[in-house]
Amino acid sequence: MGEFLDRIQRKDWDLIESGGYRDSRMLSRGIYKKLTEKVFGQDAACKTLSVVLFQHLKNCEWKERGKKLPKTNCLLAGPTGCGKTLLARTMAQIVELPFVRVDATNLVQRGYRGGMHNEQIADVLIAQAGGFKGMAENAIVFVDEIDKLRFSRDEDLDCHARGVQNDLLSLMDGGTIYYEPAHEEYGRKAFDTSNLLFIFSGAFSELVLGVEDADICAGDLINYGFMPEFANRIGTVVGLNYLSGEVIKKLVRKMVEEYTFYLPMPREELNVYTELIHSMLMRDESHTWKGGRCVGPMVRKFFEERMFEMGDKQLELKLK
Repeated sequence: MGEFLDRIQRKDWDLIESGGYRDSRMLSRGIYKKLTEKVFGQDAACKTLSVVLFQHLKNCEWKERGKKLPKTNCLLAGPTGCGKTLLARTMAQIVELPFVRVDATNLVQRGYRGGMHNEQIADVLIAQAGGFKGMAENAIVFVDEIDKLRFSRDEDLDCHARGVQNDLLSLMDGGTIYYEPAHEEYGRKAFDTSNLLFIFSGAFSELVLGVEDADICAGDLINYGFMPEFANRIGTVVGLNYLSGEVIKKLVRKMVEEYTFYLPMPREELNVYTELIHSMLMRDESHTWKGGRCVGPMVRKFFEERMFEMGDKQLELKLK
C-alpha cells in the first residue's frame, strides 16, 4: 500500500503542518516537478494536473476525517502521442495510487454483453490495489478514447454512446455502486466512487487543439456529441500540445541514453546518435501524426543491427 494513503488510513494527522504536507513531493510544485521530469513539452498541462492531484490527495485525507469535498473529473484533449496516458500514469506513480486504464470503446451499457460494464471497474481497481478496498476507492481511473463515444448519425451507435455516457454519470457523481467480484460466484458488494479521480482522454480532432491554454468548455463538448449531463460533470479540461521537433529530440536523447546499458558508448558517440536519429525522424515527418510514439520504433531499429554485430564481435574475441 502506498505510504501516503497508509498514513491517512492510520489517521496519522501529523502529516499536516501549517496547512500543507511535510513531504514537499505531495505539494503542487513537487508534483509538477516530477511530472515535467517524465513528460516533455506539456508544462501547462503538468501545472494544471499537479493542482488536480494535490486536491485529490486532500480529498483522501478529509474523507477519512469524515468530510467529503466535491470531486473533480478531468479531461485531457490532445493529438496521438502527445503524452496523455503517460501523464495520468505518472500522476498515479508519484503518489503510489492504484491506476486503471479503460478503453471507452470497450465499455457497454448496463444489461448488454460483449464488453466491460462500469461496475466491473471496481473489481479491477481492487485487484490493482492488492485487495485493499480502501486504497482502491482513492484510485485514478483513466478512460481513454472517450471522444469515440460521441453521438453520430447512426441510430444504433447513438443508442450505445448515450447508454454508456449515462452509466458513467453515477461514477462521475461519486455514488455507491454494487459490483460482483470476479472471484466469487454469488453476492454483490458495495464500492464508494466518491473519491475516485476520473481522467478522461481523447484526441477530439475536430475541436481546436494543439494550442497551449486551449479553452474547451462544456458547450464545446455538447456540440461535439456528448450529453449535457456528461459534459457538465467535467470540471477541468486540459488541452495538450503537439510535440515540437525539440521535444522529439529530448525523447530521442532519453531513449538513446537507455541504450548505454546495452551498448557502452562515450558521450560524443551518444550525441552523434541522438542527432542522427532526430534528423531521420524530422525527414520522414512521422512525429506530425504519431507524436512521441514515432521515437521508440526508430531508436530500436537504429540500434538493432549494432547490438547484433556487437554480440558477434564479443564472441569472436572470446574464441580467440
